[in-house]
Amino acid sequence: MWRGYYDHYVYKGTYYPYENLYRDRNASDWVGSELQLRWDPRPNSRLTFGAEYQEHWRAEYLGRDGDAIDFNLDLPYSILSFYLQDENQLTQNLALTFGIRWDDYSTVGSVSAPRVALVYHPRQSSTLKLLYGEAFRAPSLWESKTDVNLYKSNPALMPERIKTREAVWEQRLSAALFGALSVYNYTMRDLIDPVVDPVDTLTQHRNISRAKASGLEAELEARLPSGLQGFASLAYQNTRDAKRQKQALTNSPRRLVKIGVVYPALKHVQAAVELQYETERVTVYKTKTAPCWLANLRLSTAPGLKGNSVFEHLNISLSVNNLFNVALQTPGGVEHRQPAITQNRRHYQVKVQCKL
Repeated sequence: MWRGYYDHYVYKGTYYPYENLYRDRNASDWVGSELQLRWDPRPNSRLTFGAEYQEHWRAEYLGRDGDAIDFNLDLPYSILSFYLQDENQLTQNLALTFGIRWDDYSTVGSVSAPRVALVYHPRQSSTLKLLYGEAFRAPSLWESKTDVNLYKSNPALMPERIKTREAVWEQRLSAALFGALSVYNYTMRDLIDPVVDPVDTLTQHRNISRAKASGLEAELEARLPSGLQGFASLAYQNTRDAKRQKQALTNSPRRLVKIGVVYPALKHVQAAVELQYETERVTVYKTKTAPCWLANLRLSTAPGLKGNSVFEHLNISLSVNNLFNVALQTPGGVEHRQPAITQNRRHYQVKVQCKL
């Protein structure tokens, strides 16, 4: 498999920090190419090799304080990646998959991320999955390379890292009912935070934080012969600062609940209703947001209707998010004056997809 691509991205922001109106803009262009080879050396084994290259030739950052230019930067960079995955069906009901990916950023150096999955089927209706993985987030150009105003660059800045461990039990309860239960544990290190250097009073992004998370998730899904579908899920999580075990992380609700129903309202139209509940979130100012219930409604054409010349290739959907116009806030960052930022009330989204 070979693919090539071109991407263009533009972001514009307007802020009201002081008397002057502040604006910033980011414009980026990049091209990339990926080559992948898949090989089956044995009937029960599959190897996948791949390589990818990205050239970000334009990465412009512009900031204006009123009419004056605050900063104007162009920081091009490149990314070279290689990956390998080995899938082995050890026995009829036991499979082992191992993978590793290596990425080299021209800005912050290289990093590797392995993954392992063991999948066991004790019965035809039951599946046990044991999963381990590592991932990373490379520092942004603003975090690593910016020397403007009260900020200074950090050439030693490293990617943020995470290790994930998860056990999943999936069970077919009946022909129409499916359930899943999972427990997980995450450890994160080298998290990036802004720090004021006491020597020159300039702000610099550094790898100073660590965090831990553990949780439990349960889910039920039903698909009836009539076309009616439903799901319900409950998630409980505990996230802590690894250095200060008793301190909960900001912007991290303790419990999440989702309940939804999908109903074939008309011949070619589906109606879906989803309810979401989350508990309070801690802000950086040690206050808490209010727990809330949200409802979303979506009307869409049923996907892939055979024999219908229009809807077999065309999918149209209308979504009404925050159906009951609930007031909602999520925690802000250290750069915000208010502890929590007001989110959209009731809003609408139209989406059209065409598959040729």
